[in-house]
Amino acid sequence: MEEVTTPTTVWITKYALTAGIQECELISFVGGTGTKLAVDVKWPGGYNNEAMFFGTDWHDTKEKAIADAIKKRDRKIKSLEKQIAKLKAMTF
Repeated sequence: MEEVTTPTTVWITKYALTAGIQECELISFVGGTGTKLAVDVKWPGGYNNEAMFFGTDWHDTKEKAIADAIKKRDRKIKSLEKQIAKLKAMTF
């Protein structure tokens, strides 16, 4: 486990569609490589006010976080449009 010596900010997009993009202070990198890299952050309400996020749930720049949130939003809209089409096609 690699400890971070200076406070760093990361942006969490795991709950982007319900709570928005959350800006958090990075505590440490937990492990993994590449897109599987996990981080431990200060998270109010988490166990000991900390939480761990994996892979694409966190970003090192706000621009990357916004791009990911837009992608999640578009994916959700597409899913809901399919559900609406399915419901409209139902006959009773």
